[in-house]
Amino acid sequence: MSKTGTSLSFVNKAPLHVEMIMKNFYRHYPQFFQAGKVELCSKLFYPIALLELEVLESAGEEFDTIEHAVLSLIYAGLNEPEQICDVLGLPLNYTAQMINILRGYGHVAEMSITELGVKSVVEKVKYTKMHVRQKVQADTLTGQLLKKEMVQRVQRMYAPDETNEKIPHIAPLAYLSSESLHQINQVISKYKYTEQAIFHTNAERIEAVIQKEIRYTGALLLKFTHLPHPFVLVQCQNGFSNRKSASYEWRPIAISQSSAHVLHGANDEIETVPDECFASLSQLAEDLRSSLNQSREKNGRKLKTRIEKSFGGIVDADKVSYDAAAAMHINVETPALEKFNRELFGLLESVALSQLNIPYMWLGSDDDFQGMVCYVKTEHEGIRQFSNQLAELWINSPQESDIYNGLISYVDFQSFISIEKLQIALDEVSASNYLKHVKELPVDAKGIY
Repeated sequence: MSKTGTSLSFVNKAPLHVEMIMKNFYRHYPQFFQAGKVELCSKLFYPIALLELEVLESAGEEFDTIEHAVLSLIYAGLNEPEQICDVLGLPLNYTAQMINILRGYGHVAEMSITELGVKSVVEKVKYTKMHVRQKVQADTLTGQLLKKEMVQRVQRMYAPDETNEKIPHIAPLAYLSSESLHQINQVISKYKYTEQAIFHTNAERIEAVIQKEIRYTGALLLKFTHLPHPFVLVQCQNGFSNRKSASYEWRPIAISQSSAHVLHGANDEIETVPDECFASLSQLAEDLRSSLNQSREKNGRKLKTRIEKSFGGIVDADKVSYDAAAAMHINVETPALEKFNRELFGLLESVALSQLNIPYMWLGSDDDFQGMVCYVKTEHEGIRQFSNQLAELWINSPQESDIYNGLISYVDFQSFISIEKLQIALDEVSASNYLKHVKELPVDAKGIY
């Protein structure tokens, strides 16, 4: 599941705000609300192949009159220089020189016209071919090339000996083999004619892989209850942002065909690949689930302390249960509402997130509980109603909105706090322009891994 390595920086203890990642994810891919609950979420080092390719490209320009005339005669069946010079009235040595130039263009082989030559004669455009070198990235589990918006920032990737051994790794499987190279050449048009194209429109095929190197990028492994296979989110540049500075968001690198079927068809932006590509991810998810069950038994006291500390003593750690997927479920009865603070808001927010099938992810950065998710529910009708509205406001407000401070501006701290008073404050926040004017900042993965 993981590998031995040394980390150049202290990377796995930095906060990872998975709830914000999931908020952005659901906004961009609302069909994943059909996927059920997240039952596993783990940091992951995901292997990307950095490739330098030799690509064959064609180009077209205006034909020289004499060149076109000579090529037209060869196309017509004249295969001797003497015949051509007699028809055109040109010196023999000049005619031979023109034929050599046409060979250089790839229009003539020996004295027979090539496919490129026929295209040039018929369309009256001088098409030529050239070999160019181009750097691209590839998904090493599927062998697919990464489109422009999915390309990872090389300066934020890790060599195999630079990664953190405590974070799970996936072993690379595909290095753009001869078989996958053939498959890509068959569908090379999908890498050319879109806004996210990685090849020039004149590219005809990949001739060879000149250089390749494996680097690891920080990623998230997600397993949903209704999807047959887990998948990976990676951070990539937002091609839909109007910001002058670059902004980044987390997107699936690919999903399985079976998962796409459950979702009634995937978003065109998401790569859909055969189910067998997800065997190693499925095994990793099972390994993580098994490890979580063992850690829960071994570190039960530590886990109980973490629960009570994280919720500021509001939650009784003995009210915790676990499902078959090792996800944690906390049942909140009637919390004390003596004062409104971060701990109380965190509890209310966790109920709201859970209603959206978004786990409360405060255990995600702990090595002993890597991948564990937590859901919070309550039978308290007032809290449920408040959380329903909070969930709706949360999913529809700007990414960096601070609902907590918005509530503070409307809550009267001099009086006793109740759910009813918090509901009134939330109504005020929702109706005001407070959240609309919160400055959105670029989301960056710096320090996460």
